[in-house]
Amino acid sequence: MDSRFFWSPYGLYGTSLLLGFASGFMPVFNIESFLLALAVLSEPAQRPLLLLITSGSHITGKALLYLMAQGSLTLPIPSLRRKIEKIRRQPIRWPFSLPVIFISALFGIPPFYLTTITAGAFCLPLPGFLICGAVGRTIRFAVLLYGPQWIRGMWP
Repeated sequence: MDSRFFWSPYGLYGTSLLLGFASGFMPVFNIESFLLALAVLSEPAQRPLLLLITSGSHITGKALLYLMAQGSLTLPIPSLRRKIEKIRRQPIRWPFSLPVIFISALFGIPPFYLTTITAGAFCLPLPGFLICGAVGRTIRFAVLLYGPQWIRGMWP
């Protein structure tokens, strides 16, 4: 397959969907660098849809990870399954969970991957996790997608 397909108008949407999901589920894919490439290679009219596709597929991958940590889905990695079982046995309530999830999704501190696993293991409410995570990630991705054009516009 020709690599130009991935940068064609339809390829941008499909690649955003696949990479957004994969980076949400596995931290080995860097969605931030992909968004910076999209900022340079995409047309301004494409960016709102690319933002929605990327953030939506990313939070879908996080939801899958959350459900695995919660125990609703089986984890394929035995060592990770044991660690999560150990966390689940601790009766801890996290009073500031939603702000921490939002901050983690927006800034990456603490890492959103770890926050997702912890939120699932502690069985925090899924709707709150999804809303805070989606809003935080959408803002983060919007800054990455629109930021380079905004910075470029600052200098003549």
